[in-house]
Amino acid sequence: MAELTEEQLRTIVATAVAAALAARPAPTTKHNEVPGGSSTTDTWDFSEGHGFKLFINSTKAIEPLFNGEQSGFKHFLRQINDRAETFGWKKILDITTNATAGVTKSLTLNCGALTHAQVKADVELCCCEDESHSKQGSIVLRKLITASISRDLYNRLLQNESNCLIRNNDNPPKQHESGVLMLYELIGLVSVQTRATVAIIVRDLNNLDMTMEAEKDHNIVEFNTKVTDLLNDLRARDIVPPDITTNLFSAHKLVADQQFSEHIVRKEEDYEDGTTTKLSAEDLMSIAREKHKTINKRNEWKKKSKKELEFIAMFTELKHAKQQLVQNKSRKDKQGGDDEGRPKQAGREQTGIFAWKNVAPAPGEPRKKDFKGKAYIYCPHHPNTKWVLETNRRGQPHVDHCSMKHKAENEETQLALAAVDDATAATDQSELSDDSRTLAQALMNAINADPELSQITFT
Repeated sequence: MAELTEEQLRTIVATAVAAALAARPAPTTKHNEVPGGSSTTDTWDFSEGHGFKLFINSTKAIEPLFNGEQSGFKHFLRQINDRAETFGWKKILDITTNATAGVTKSLTLNCGALTHAQVKADVELCCCEDESHSKQGSIVLRKLITASISRDLYNRLLQNESNCLIRNNDNPPKQHESGVLMLYELIGLVSVQTRATVAIIVRDLNNLDMTMEAEKDHNIVEFNTKVTDLLNDLRARDIVPPDITTNLFSAHKLVADQQFSEHIVRKEEDYEDGTTTKLSAEDLMSIAREKHKTINKRNEWKKKSKKELEFIAMFTELKHAKQQLVQNKSRKDKQGGDDEGRPKQAGREQTGIFAWKNVAPAPGEPRKKDFKGKAYIYCPHHPNTKWVLETNRRGQPHVDHCSMKHKAENEETQLALAAVDDATAATDQSELSDDSRTLAQALMNAINADPELSQITFT
């Protein structure tokens, strides 16, 4: 007999192993994907062994305890959904809304799209049975909820306790306190299930510029998170979110970072021109997030340019000028009085022997005259009585204490203050336009040219 080669031996062994594996019977044991199993008919034995451990772990409190704040409610519902999925009673959270078509909605994921009647009808299918996998799951859920919420929230929930009870019409004393209905009532306490809720969400999506302005440091990540939450709130209520791409452009352009805002403007131009054929709200938020990340890495987020810093310095000086103008106005107001020491009032036309006081001197005529032993001077600031006493009854020179002159100066001051207000408001809003720069420079020129204002010093 010829000796077999090594290659022939390997072939014979491989063939024998393959034949043995093919002849081995298929495994008959099927393992469940979760500890609680996937059966909807068999019940658990919670009194001992595996069933007892499953009950203890299923009803273990979710930490931290939920206190009823809407900001943490989605996380709480997700935890309940995960717990149900892990221990095999998730089916009770899938509420049948159309038995004929086999349509179901998740109580934890689509809570806003379900009614109390739908949930109750679904619960009634199994709650009156003596032994039911779904009924056991409902009891587990009820105990999980009561263990996982704060005392105050539990007291509020107890006020709706009657809405959680299902009575057996064939055996009235026999009733079931449903964990599924309890969860629905809890959802109703936290999220107001009304049209007003949807209206508020849509309103917020239409006013994203206000949301951006309220965001500290114009944090793009935080802003996008808020927008995403609003969109998900609508989807949870079976409402198709509106197209908010235009609103997002408007909000992102408000960001006080020149690099970022210019980038968004370019994207908007491409969108409007049709260069970008498809741009969803999620796409735009992703673009904004990546640009924000890039600028942050360079430590340039909201960093002022040299021109912006010069512009801000100019307006700082204008604010100091405004303070000086206010102080000057206040000081003049306190001096008060007319040339005779009486309260301010415009001069009245004179009659009789004093009618001459109404006529201004012609060019070349004297600006000062004596009448009945009193010295009078011509004052161009008075509209009617052109001639006034040179020295008022307090012994003060009219030239320095003319009320009409002070009034005219106050009006000029108010105009200057209004101009400074407009300019400084533009600075506060970071509107560094060419018009604002021109206005700022014009005000500075006016301050420097005015004999009184030019004496204002800046610190």
